[in-house]
Amino acid sequence: MAAKAFGVAPRTWRHHAQKQRGELPERPSRATGKPRRPHPAKLTDEEEQEVVDTLCSEEFVDVGVDEVFVTILDDGIYLCSPSTMHRILRDRGLNGQRRQGNPGVPRHPVLVAVFDDERIAIPS
Repeated sequence: MAAKAFGVAPRTWRHHAQKQRGELPERPSRATGKPRRPHPAKLTDEEEQEVVDTLCSEEFVDVGVDEVFVTILDDGIYLCSPSTMHRILRDRGLNGQRRQGNPGVPRHPVLVAVFDDERIAIPS
C-alpha cells in the first residue's frame, strides 16, 4: 500500500484523499458538540476577493507574493499576511509560478558525422 511506502498511517492517507475530493463531513467541535465557529480573524469573502484582485492586477500579475506584500505595505496598505495570500491563491487554484521566467537559449542536439577524419555538423 502507498501509505506504508511513505510511512503514513492508512487512515491518515484516506483522510487526506477524502479532504482533497471534498468528501469530509463537517465535524462539530469536540469540546462543545456545536458546529465549529469561524476564526474571529478570518477574512470575509469580500476581503479575500480584494486580495485576489490585488494579486492578479495588471501591476502585480508577474510579481511574487512577498514582493507584492512589501510594495503595498510601502504604500500604507495592509490586506493580510503573505502566508494568507499564499493560502488564498492556493485555495482558488491560482498558485504557482507568477513571474515570467527566462526561457534562455533553446538547445538542440547537434548531429556530427565523421567522414574521412573530417567532422561535419549536420543541421537538424
